[in-house]
Amino acid sequence: MRDAGQERAKRGQLFVMVQCLTLARVEAVRRRRNARAAPALPPDTVAIGRFAFDPARRTLTDAGGASVLLTTKEAALLALLAVLAAHRGKVVTRETLLDSLPAAGNEPFDRSIDSRIKRLRQKIEADPRKPALIKTVHGSGYMLAGDDGGVRYA
Repeated sequence: MRDAGQERAKRGQLFVMVQCLTLARVEAVRRRRNARAAPALPPDTVAIGRFAFDPARRTLTDAGGASVLLTTKEAALLALLAVLAAHRGKVVTRETLLDSLPAAGNEPFDRSIDSRIKRLRQKIEADPRKPALIKTVHGSGYMLAGDDGGVRYA
């Protein structure tokens, strides 16, 4: 009889140990999942691919929070990004984009926007030759991919 009681006690201890290990595994999975979650974006910040764009400050930061170094001309391109972000998922005409830029005086044609969009794509697209974020809508203009277009932190 004494052996049966000891056996039950050992089984009980084993059961408690298995439960503790299971809880520890669940907790470890939860911690890993939370560590992989994308960081929360500040208000009015737009997630664009692997970048976060703040239209008010016209700053571009990568997923790690580091600022992307931009030349003066590249910083001017962020005005285009602000217009596209304000109309995410909708076509924005070349004329609207041209009107959003500061007057340079030497670019009166709407086709100059194409080269600016090309430079912007080189900064933010994973593969600028196959843009996934800034889409060309032939004959109309450009469109920033909507929420269903993979526009999230990588």
